[in-house]
Amino acid sequence: MTFCKPVNTPVSPSKVTILLGHSFYDPTRFHQIMGAFQYLTFTHPDICFAVNIVCQFMHSPTDSHWAAVKRILRYLKGTTSYGFHIT
Repeated sequence: MTFCKPVNTPVSPSKVTILLGHSFYDPTRFHQIMGAFQYLTFTHPDICFAVNIVCQFMHSPTDSHWAAVKRILRYLKGTTSYGFHIT
């Protein structure tokens, strides 16, 4: 996702709940990225809501959940200079 197009919000305003879709092909990768997101919420509290929504579906992620993860990544791409700097 190095050359992805950034977005202005970490979650789509029209798609707050994500219910349907095909099973995601690599749940382990999904779990690893969600763990990194949970750690990242300490310095980027603006993604807390989006991470919370997607974490609710960790037991059986789908393609639509993966799309939500990619949207959070696209948001982080555009906000690399934001966040709290803890020294």
